[in-house]
Amino acid sequence: MASSAEALTLRVWGWGILWGLVLLLTPGSSLAEGDADPPDVALARDKSGFERKRLSEKEEALIRRPDERRPEYRLTTDLWGRPLVFGGDADTRLRLGKDVPFKDQREDDLVRVSQTLTTDFFYRLTEATSVYFRGSAFYRSRRKDFDDHRTNFDSDLSTLIHDDRERERGVAWREGWIFIGNLFDTPLSIQLGRQRVNEAREWWWDEDLDAVRLRYDRSDLHFELAVAQQLARRTSVESHIDPEEEDVLRFLGRATWEWTRKNRLQLYLLSQNDHSDTACPSPPCRETAIKDVEEDESDANLTWLGASADGRWGLGSAGRLYYWADTAVVGGRETFLDYSGVSDQRFVDSRTRHGVHGWGFDLGATWQTRLPGRPSLTLGYAMGSGDVRSDSPKADDQKSNDHSFRQTSLQDNNDRFRGVNSFKYYGELLRPELSNLRIATAALGFRFLKNSSVELIYHSYQQVEAAKFLRKATVRRQPAGRKRGIGHELDLVIGIEEWEHFEIELIAAGFRAGPAFGAHCDGELFLGFICEPVDVVSALDGEWSYLGLLKFKFNF
Repeated sequence: MASSAEALTLRVWGWGILWGLVLLLTPGSSLAEGDADPPDVALARDKSGFERKRLSEKEEALIRRPDERRPEYRLTTDLWGRPLVFGGDADTRLRLGKDVPFKDQREDDLVRVSQTLTTDFFYRLTEATSVYFRGSAFYRSRRKDFDDHRTNFDSDLSTLIHDDRERERGVAWREGWIFIGNLFDTPLSIQLGRQRVNEAREWWWDEDLDAVRLRYDRSDLHFELAVAQQLARRTSVESHIDPEEEDVLRFLGRATWEWTRKNRLQLYLLSQNDHSDTACPSPPCRETAIKDVEEDESDANLTWLGASADGRWGLGSAGRLYYWADTAVVGGRETFLDYSGVSDQRFVDSRTRHGVHGWGFDLGATWQTRLPGRPSLTLGYAMGSGDVRSDSPKADDQKSNDHSFRQTSLQDNNDRFRGVNSFKYYGELLRPELSNLRIATAALGFRFLKNSSVELIYHSYQQVEAAKFLRKATVRRQPAGRKRGIGHELDLVIGIEEWEHFEIELIAAGFRAGPAFGAHCDGELFLGFICEPVDVVSALDGEWSYLGLLKFKFNF
């Protein structure tokens, strides 16, 4: 494990040095803010056949992703008398982690290396019509090592348990759309194709969707309505559309009003209709067997309604106050399916339905001072209503309602406070969905260079109702369902962006499991049966999980 991790670390650092050399040799890059290019560099650009073009504010808004940096002036070449603007980035990441032990395992260590080359092309067919394409090629390597409490395995199985490796490479189609503006000589426009649908805090949505979207844009008002459904695979390594996304039709709406400069009010609507075939239990009816990768355990017809407010206020010599508030309610019907059988012969055992009625909110503020280094203090609190039912409710629960809030499944929960880097604001390690959960957050950050920052973020997690599940969290171990304290997390986020084309990000995180991960029986106790020793899951409260992430990124 150690030698493998060291080799991967050296490999990532090698890529970082390579991008640094490219940075030094690339025209237009500079190590000091405001440095001008020497005349010979400008001539070299002309001789190469490429020029650089600065996109308009509207063009930039169409293609820019909030979590990325691009040069102010993009590479450009002439195509049929109009500029074809193109660019991209090369991203290399090393991720090291130790998970909360899962059942009988002593350790659960993970090493991941990913390398991604992304490129995009923007072309204006007419003054009002534009086309855009964004794709990437990637390589991912994953190694997991873990030990086991039990020692009565044969040597072959023991070897399999202690060394689990995966590698994959492929291409991904991220975006591809056509945009037609100024419809009927109005601020109305239409966008068709696979496109990025996002909002600033990514609490509602941040996803590339196959969609048709109508937009209305004025200086202080913005409206958009979209109809979306995934029509094709996202990457070449996928053999089919994810069953959880297949045949899911969504209607999205957003209205934004900038009621005063740098302060906004927004309204949101999302209606989701899963019209995939709902499998029939066997018995009473027998269906064609499916593979485990084709299982769709949940079909839901849900509607979210909500509002948000965000902005900033000047405090004079005391600095600035940035604030946010998100709130939503969700309602509808949900169907759960339980499967059984071997991996390539899976049948539905049971089907249950129940109503969904939940609510959630996220409030917070950041005070940024005018002191040297611009230190900032952030406080936040988020809550999603809860219920004791698990992700697979029992048959006798099908007439009741589930009062757990759940997010839209399009969210990313990714934003930045006042540093240069965005991050998972519910925890880089745990990354839970805001469901049956209270999250208190405190952060302290400052700029140690003009475009470089460090932030220390603390999270405290507590379930609303003690339950045996933690929705969408990255730790594999589930709570015992007896106590509500999930635990605490501490994150350190460092970003260095002193160059136009190159950036470095370092994240270190630790999660300490709380009393919710106490000892329990792995299974149901009923009719007086006692828990056998082999079924006892040991207490993990107080155990630590760790995460380290190192990222190099070069853009062009």
